[in-house]
Amino acid sequence: MPIHYSWVNVTCHPEWLQHFKVDAFQVPTVVYLNTPSSKQAQLIGTFNQESIQDHEQRFLKGKLSTQKISVAFNQMLIEEGKECQAGIDGMSAEDEALWEEIRLEMEEEERQRQSEQEEEVEAEKKTKKVKKKKGKKGKKG
Repeated sequence: MPIHYSWVNVTCHPEWLQHFKVDAFQVPTVVYLNTPSSKQAQLIGTFNQESIQDHEQRFLKGKLSTQKISVAFNQMLIEEGKECQAGIDGMSAEDEALWEEIRLEMEEEERQRQSEQEEEVEAEKKTKKVKKKKGKKGKKG
């Protein structure tokens, strides 16, 4: 089955949040959509190649919880020429500042998680090198 990827600027097109029942504070979100069955699943949180592909495979195999989409796929249209500078649904400056703070915290948590993973990988490499050195003993002749 071919897989297609696309993205939507929901600040400019908030109707897409409604199409997929995504709360504005759940953005960014990856939505997996099976158009023939009108079913969807979401990935919220860590966005890296591994997690996106894992969820994609689980979605394709029917191992993710799904829900019906609220609007027929062929009726999901992008409005042309829309003003994209406005916030989501007229979000106040205070709400926008809060969202920016949340986004920055999420990015920092992701950087920290990646750093911890890199440290674990390095520690495992060092452990393997030490075990190899201990395992190599010369032959007595």
